[in-house]
Amino acid sequence: MTEPTEPDAAPQEPADPASIDALSEMSLEDLLNVEVVAASKKPELESEAPAVVQVITAREISWLGFNTLEEVLEYAVGLSSINGEGNTFTTTTVRGNTLVNYQTNTLLLLDGVPIYRPYDGSFDFIAIPLSSIKQIEIVKGSNSVLYGTNAISAVIDIRTKDKDTASFALRLGRFNTMHSETAFYKKIDNITASVFVDSTDTTGEPLDYLDEKNNTLRLKRSLESHAVIATLGYKGFYGRVQQFERDAPSVKTRGFPIVTDPSGKDFAKPELNDETGWLVTGGYAGRLNKMAKLSARLSYFQWRLDKDITNGVWTYTAKQTQAEANVDLTPAPWTSLTIGTQLEYQKARRFQGDIGMYDVGKDNRPTYTAALYANGEVKIQKPLSVFYGARYYLSIYDAVDGSVKLQNLSPRAAVVYKPHKAIVVKGIFGQSFRAPTYFEKEAVSSQVVPGPDLKPEKSTSFDLVATYKGKYFNLNVDAFHQAIDDKITRVRLPAPDTRSQNQNVGDVTFDGIETWGKFQIGSRLEGFAGHSWILRAKQDPGNGMIQDFKFSYDRQLTLGFLAKITEQIGFSGSMKHLSRWEDAPRYTVLNAQVMYHPTPKLELALSAHNLLGTDIDLPEIARDDSDVPTIPKTDETTVYGSMSYTF
Repeated sequence: MTEPTEPDAAPQEPADPASIDALSEMSLEDLLNVEVVAASKKPELESEAPAVVQVITAREISWLGFNTLEEVLEYAVGLSSINGEGNTFTTTTVRGNTLVNYQTNTLLLLDGVPIYRPYDGSFDFIAIPLSSIKQIEIVKGSNSVLYGTNAISAVIDIRTKDKDTASFALRLGRFNTMHSETAFYKKIDNITASVFVDSTDTTGEPLDYLDEKNNTLRLKRSLESHAVIATLGYKGFYGRVQQFERDAPSVKTRGFPIVTDPSGKDFAKPELNDETGWLVTGGYAGRLNKMAKLSARLSYFQWRLDKDITNGVWTYTAKQTQAEANVDLTPAPWTSLTIGTQLEYQKARRFQGDIGMYDVGKDNRPTYTAALYANGEVKIQKPLSVFYGARYYLSIYDAVDGSVKLQNLSPRAAVVYKPHKAIVVKGIFGQSFRAPTYFEKEAVSSQVVPGPDLKPEKSTSFDLVATYKGKYFNLNVDAFHQAIDDKITRVRLPAPDTRSQNQNVGDVTFDGIETWGKFQIGSRLEGFAGHSWILRAKQDPGNGMIQDFKFSYDRQLTLGFLAKITEQIGFSGSMKHLSRWEDAPRYTVLNAQVMYHPTPKLELALSAHNLLGTDIDLPEIARDDSDVPTIPKTDETTVYGSMSYTF
């Protein structure tokens, strides 16, 4: 083995990378030589990480001009989000995979710390303020080796800002929308402190809902939300408190009350949908010696959701404690190894207010989880590196009739070859799993039977990636295959039983090609683009009758750009096209924004989202009912005026 040279160092960012003036200061090489952490839990260049990685920077988020992380991720290649069953939960579709049973098959992280509710495995993007984001790292494929359960389709890791900044932004717009962002980060000697706050309030956007009885009902959508992240650090020690709240009254396609206005028009009466969560984390990251670095953390997550069902308030709660520690070893310049362990304790419950009893979590029994993992690299020679890893996972579910044990071993392997300074080729293999949630194991009612004997969902992914970095653009091409075994979903029991039960129902496979990249032309224009093409999505229920998989779209195209018109004026635009998605028709949505800098620190902007007033519907994924095939997302153009100031 030959001793490799060190990788090129990532460039220093300008003081304000989100500003129009910074465009002329950043070369395409600067924009592409971004360090990522999520692929291996250590910094490495995006193009050379042993994973399929896409990065969205704070700079690009500022072009898009959206209010939530969910809206931003709509413009990542191969991602689309759905708020299922009247905003009760969020699922992120990755590469056409929408395996939904109130969970996501995608893991959301904040600086490497998982954020998901143990009750159903879902999360809400509102938990993370846009003001905190340095960059979004999207790692696709099976990633349980590093992150455990839920990392079947992708890991979305939000990296928070880590340079001195102080800023405030306010956006006002149609439908009584007010959105604000506050960001503060300061480092003095060995002390760091940061506070990031987002707040959104909007009401009045009308939507037409179709119910099971074929009634068309109107709803005025509303949202009140806020998210706060506060962190204090000293040398390698840190403590963080995160809190979020979302009040988004919602309607389902069945069983909701109807009110009639004085004109005789029927309206859906929205249900209370009040969600709140707390995440407290403390930890340490620092060097033990020249060859070893230690990272350790302890986190506690608490979540609650109150829903005003027709005859009473249903309360959902979950608690989760996680401890994790890993050691990064570099015994020689040509090899490195990360060894880690993770422990977890969680409980989840649901109280049915209309009948005054618990179904999920009735006996308040916990789940214990332990894991050991290793992830390493061997540099064969300068242009060739081999990566390997594995995670052993043990979950003990303290069920009413005895303990249930689930075990899993998830391996990982990758080869990264750099035959030329502008070309990188990767071959990636990984396996992942998703442990059944409390909802899937315990939910019981007059219509539902619990499924305590469920097996974990398991996935296997193969990716072949080629990256080219040129003078004016870079291009990534990824050919992928992913198989998901033992899919969990709710099925009807044999007649005469009319109830349903969560069961493992078969296997699903996906094959496709994704391309994405960034470009820069001179000092006046830069942007990004991506295309996802699902060639095949098949489901094998185990009876030999292979069929097309429901809820998989064929194509998605995204584009975003920033043009510097003058020293003070900039123009940005974005576009998304999504093909037919089950019963939801295809759509194309266009957005635009004009920015004016009267001073270097002050920005004024005018933005318009959904310029064409496109009618966007999404498939109703929470249930399988031909009478209610889709749910509306929007059909309105929204206009915003905004101001941001950097102190």
